[in-house]
Amino acid sequence: MENLKKKIFEPTLSLFLCLFLVASFPVFAETIDEAKLAAQEGLNFFLESIPVGFEKYYGFENREEFSWAILGEPYQMYTIHPDNLIYERPAYTNFIIPLEEWRFPVIYQGCMRTLLTVAKMNGEWKAVAIGGSGIASELDRLEKIYSFGGYRTKRALLRLYQIKADFIAICDDSQKLEDGMFFPLQSARMAIGANIDELIIFSLPELLLLLKQKYRFVILNLKTDEDSGGTRNNKKRKK
Repeated sequence: MENLKKKIFEPTLSLFLCLFLVASFPVFAETIDEAKLAAQEGLNFFLESIPVGFEKYYGFENREEFSWAILGEPYQMYTIHPDNLIYERPAYTNFIIPLEEWRFPVIYQGCMRTLLTVAKMNGEWKAVAIGGSGIASELDRLEKIYSFGGYRTKRALLRLYQIKADFIAICDDSQKLEDGMFFPLQSARMAIGANIDELIIFSLPELLLLLKQKYRFVILNLKTDEDSGGTRNNKKRKK
């Protein structure tokens, strides 16, 4: 009887997982299509909002280049909850949290110049900001070095807000992001003390081990400040 239950359960579970995965694809496709539409609608507005004379700070030489700018393949924003860097967990699953926010590279003459941010606001996808020419340049460099510019590549930016460090995460569309590889950007390189030209790649377990070793107490202190409602800062001001 037990074997019979097992035989019935296994195909049922497999069917459920298949149905779940199939159902999730249209949702993701709809999300990214809506985000792309919002980015396309907001691109010209945000380019023109760049103050005259500040074009170089956004990766452009002059305003004429705006007319030839196009959008590249977007990076979805992710983060790691600080609790996952403090407390031990049995497996490296659900560590990475997706955010309702995307970064679209703005490309001119085949190079990423800046980033257009698209976020979900009040249930609608909207372009909300432009900037980050330094990160755009890093992304452009990494894509060319590692040749992961294909359309089947899942792109993600992992931002650790507590320590102000960014990593680029790359994997195939068929993989989970947790199974991908993580490349530190300049902010993360400065945090971990790596040379700017050193090519470093982490798996998720390697990255989490490093972060737990280096930043566990930093994050604990930040959480203590948050939980106390800024009591320490208030005391300092009174003095």
